[in-house]
Order: sequence, then structure tokens, then C-alpha cells
Amino acid sequence: MYRLIAVDLDGTLLMPGHRLSARTRTAVTSLIERGVHVVVATGRPFEIARSFCPGIPFVAPQISYNGAVVYDPVADRAISRTLAPAGFVPAVIDFLLTAGIPVVACGVDRVYLDERISNPEDWVPPSAEPGHFLRDMRAAPADGIIKIVGDSDAATITRLRPLAETQFGDSLYVTQTSPNLLEFLNPAASKGAALRHIAGTLGIPRREILVFGDSHNDLTMFAAAGFSVAMGNASEEVKGAAGRVTLSNERDGVAVALEEMGLVRRYEDNGLSHVV
Repeated sequence: MYRLIAVDLDGTLLMPGHRLSARTRTAVTSLIERGVHVVVATGRPFEIARSFCPGIPFVAPQISYNGAVVYDPVADRAISRTLAPAGFVPAVIDFLLTAGIPVVACGVDRVYLDERISNPEDWVPPSAEPGHFLRDMRAAPADGIIKIVGDSDAATITRLRPLAETQFGDSLYVTQTSPNLLEFLNPAASKGAALRHIAGTLGIPRREILVFGDSHNDLTMFAAAGFSVAMGNASEEVKGAAGRVTLSNERDGVAVALEEMGLVRRYEDNGLSHVV
């Protein structure tokens, strides 16, 4: 029996376009109503993640900013926050800018955005101050930063990740959160570390933890779980580390796996809209 289920958000729980299907919503809600601790583990702020999941009554602590923040959805506040080491923030920003990549620096109260970033609404939580656009991201503060992100095309990010790991891997957690995002965080922060912390707080052993994911940043969760499921759209790196591969996020892979594993009842449409 799995008492704690952690699910990545983009590319896993959500369909393309940040859409939540009725089938997936029904499956996740039924787990929560039966007392299973369901944790959304995402690189996004929890406020944005929650807005993509209407109708899901989150209760358990949630993992945001790739594990740098653990969030209490009931009290609506951060339980813990792990900041990036201030001494490395300027060097990371310079590394990304030198590579010609737009940069985002996510702070505790404000998000600093490269003027070249085209989707600021994806980065700024509703309760935060408006995003602060900078012509030169080297002017961003080094203190109070949760993570630094480089946003580019998939080929560029794939090429840069090993270079970033070589240069910063001994001092920072470097991870590829999607094909186009390269992120730098405190070395103590990861989805896996946050998941282990939550499980310890709830008194849940590793064998009773199930996780779903599709990207490099989900691998630390796979290592912390009793069983892991990769999405059909996951990278080969992630599929190779998983205990099972389900359908893609476009085909309700999370819900299908939960049904096939006997953890939720098989979904019946009953005329309901497929996407909410």
C-alpha cells in the first residue's frame, strides 16, 4: 500500500497547455479522500501549481521550486525554504548570460526577469511583487534567491548541462527541469530531499512511497521512493531509472497507471468533459 504519492506537474500530472484532465483529477482526488498523502513536486511556486489543478483538495505538504520550498497548502505558507548560496549567484548568472541564454532569478519576495523572457506570468506567483525586468541580469541581487534558471531551446540546454555540472556541480544542485530549462539551486535542495523530509515528518517508510516523473529533476525522487513510474513522454534517462513506464501525459498516464496498479477505480467518463 502506498501512503505517499509524489507527482511531478508539467509533463506528468498536466496535459499540454497546463490542462488537468477530468480523469486525472478524479484519480488524485479519490486518493486524497481515502487519506493518501498526495504531493505535487514541481519547479514552480506552489501558488501557480495549485492554479493549474482546480478541484484537487491538497492537504499534504507540497514540493515547489524543485524542493527548495516545502509548502503547507492548508495554512497557505512555506514550511521551509532553502536559498541558493549568495556567493555563487553572480557566477551562475554570468555563466548563462555568456552562453547567450535569458535568465530568471527567483527570489523570496520578487522574481527578477531577463527582458528577453517572453512568459513572465509563468514565473511570478500571484502573491509576489510584480516581476522586476532587468536589461542586464548581472544587476540582480545575490541574497534571497531561491534558484537561478536559464531558458533556451532544448539543444542548447542539453549541451550546457554537462558544462554547468562540471563548473558548479560541487557547490550547487544543477538540474534540467524540462528540455528548455536549466536550474541552479542550493546543493541541499532537490525534490528527493524534500520528499524524504516530508516522508520522515509523516512517518512513512520508503517502501510506501510512489512517484511519477518525466524529467531529470525527478530522478532524485525516484531514488527516494519505493517505486517509480516514468511517463511515456519522459526522457530515456528517466525511463531507464523507473520501475515502470506508463502512457504519456497527453494520454492520462498518471491516472492510467494508478488504475492499472489497483490504486484507484477505473475511470468512467459519464459524459463529463475530458479537460477541466
